Amino acid sequence: MPRSGSLAARRLARAGLILALAGSGLSAARAEEVQPTLNARLDAGLEALSAEAADPDAARALVAARTALEAYEGVQKGARGAYLTGGGNSLDQALLLEDLIRRRSPEARLRFAACELGDAEGLAAWSAVAARAASPGAAERGAALAAAIADPELRAAVTAALGLHAEAAKEQSETAAYLAGGLAAADYAPLDAAAAGVAALRHHVWLQADQGGAWQDLDTTTADGAAPCAAAETYEALPDSAFRTLRIRLIVERRSDGVLAEETLLDSTMNVADLATARVAFGFGEAMGLLPPGEADAARAAYTPVLRVDNVSVEGVPLDLPPPVKDAAVGLADAIDAIGEDEPADAGAGDGVTGAVLDFTFGGPGAPVRLTSAVFDRLGPAARRGEEAATAVLAPLEVAGGDYAAITALWQIAVTAGAARGEAALPEGELDLTTLDGLSAAFDGMLRLFPALREELGGGTGNGASILIGGLTPFRTEDGAAGFRVVLDALHVPAFAGADAAAAAADAAAIPAAEHLLAALAGEALSRADNAGSVLAVARAAQKALVKLADGQAEVGGASADALARMAEDIAAGRAVLAPERAVMMDGRAVLAWWTIDLQTGLVRDRHENGRHSETVEYETTNTPGLTAADRFRRFACTIVRPLALAGAIIFAASGGTAGTDIVKAAAKIATAADETRKKGQAATKIACMGQGGQGAP
Repeated sequence: MPRSGSLAARRLARAGLILALAGSGLSAARAEEVQPTLNARLDAGLEALSAEAADPDAARALVAARTALEAYEGVQKGARGAYLTGGGNSLDQALLLEDLIRRRSPEARLRFAACELGDAEGLAAWSAVAARAASPGAAERGAALAAAIADPELRAAVTAALGLHAEAAKEQSETAAYLAGGLAAADYAPLDAAAAGVAALRHHVWLQADQGGAWQDLDTTTADGAAPCAAAETYEALPDSAFRTLRIRLIVERRSDGVLAEETLLDSTMNVADLATARVAFGFGEAMGLLPPGEADAARAAYTPVLRVDNVSVEGVPLDLPPPVKDAAVGLADAIDAIGEDEPADAGAGDGVTGAVLDFTFGGPGAPVRLTSAVFDRLGPAARRGEEAATAVLAPLEVAGGDYAAITALWQIAVTAGAARGEAALPEGELDLTTLDGLSAAFDGMLRLFPALREELGGGTGNGASILIGGLTPFRTEDGAAGFRVVLDALHVPAFAGADAAAAAADAAAIPAAEHLLAALAGEALSRADNAGSVLAVARAAQKALVKLADGQAEVGGASADALARMAEDIAAGRAVLAPERAVMMDGRAVLAWWTIDLQTGLVRDRHENGRHSETVEYETTNTPGLTAADRFRRFACTIVRPLALAGAIIFAASGGTAGTDIVKAAAKIATAADETRKKGQAATKIACMGQGGQGAP
């Protein structure tokens, strides 16, 4: 497939994406076949909403009535995101209003105005945010929804989904009580949420329209549209400095002559507002079928990292690995040689690629936040921190289906900015599930359930952009069958700290509960020892006391070297650790998870010794090793999309939707799309739900 940077640039410009590809020649953008996007659905909704507003005053009233004020710094949602979530700070609300007016009147003279709120005005704004009413619970809304459904199959699905929700709510309640006791014993003292909220709201922005030669205020946060303070400055467009950004990198670590060094193979920076309504996925192009394989080389195979944003690819520098030994876990000597144009590493010296991570950095207004999620790690945190880093034996890479499992994984990166409206977030019924973009869109819709579920399960109202990573990773079962792991990892879920230990605990406990519920929607086979929520639940049931570790202290009975190393990392980063007094036994091994307390903000979050926070769902399949990774994922789509779409839509109706019956109908359309995908499978293509040679479904 030919590369076309200019075509990709035009596509990016049309999509409204602002990409800064760091490093000369590091990345090339490329457009692919078009698939339906959330942005297209949001644009249709914005067009319809704009048609309701006869003039700028009417548009202002619509935004004021339908968009709640939220407290965070900088532009994080944009017009589409504010519309999708029904909320936003003053900057995002002003952008939404500008969008609505220009859709109806492209030549309207508009400008932005800004001021700094005083203490009294800022406190009044924060009071409005804090007083935001909670929506009815899932049980109440879901029961009413079930009663209104005539179709017995859909009604049964609603009932089953409500049962899963009840289990998650019970887990959240018990975990919150356990954690609250530990926080109180550790003298937990969060920062004043009001002070943080006022600080986030202080920079106030609104839109002005030229009305007969005079500029009229169109403030969406006040009852009459008048600004709460005099404009200190005005501008035709918000400056770049007002936008929150997210830098996404693939960083590969390599050991050479006993020295660890990092190389960045993919680097892209985008506005969070663009990503908050886009489908974002990461994978290696050749393994995923996005790029044709390189020239045949018996000693090497090229794997090009690809960041897929809606229907546009951003390509990085290829990672060169030797072809894996088919369907066998391989060791250092025949696993990984070198990166790029480097000479093959000396296996006898213990050199080679030690790990690869996705690195995320939020920049722009507000405090910077850096997060990482491992693609694979062959060294481990304990060896990396210790003297044995230069000589430690590297763990083998798992091989499944004829290729490296870590390389053939599809990673979905959901950048969310609040609880989305279910009607808008769900993928369309015409989604083509025979394509990777189609599967990505369905997976993205699933992950967008998370903010609504977290809030409904007792979490605080979100106040900024979050990252939830979903991974589809192939693996080999003990009996040699092929399967998939679905990993859910809530890396960053910002919220103001609770007013006391009980509130902070309720917020923190809602994160693993929401992850658990998403996992339950996807299937029943949970890898319990590999997620923080399950480990902490076992510790709670065993009545293991929570102990606070800080100031260089990281001692827990029975903890592994890697667990101690990760806890030490948390403490060194300015967080306190609240851990069970001893590791617990699960699946025949000692395992540990803990809570971290940010000493600057008071936020409490869970963490597992593997570095993640996640639930893991495993699926055994009958995939044959000869199929490409793309084919395996397409077949997987037919196995998972129907239950995910149906159950996910129903939970959305119970948690955040405003038209439950319509959502259930949308879910039925998606289920139909999955069946259509099954019918499209042809013997010659060996794709989608057809088995090898077209003989049935897996």
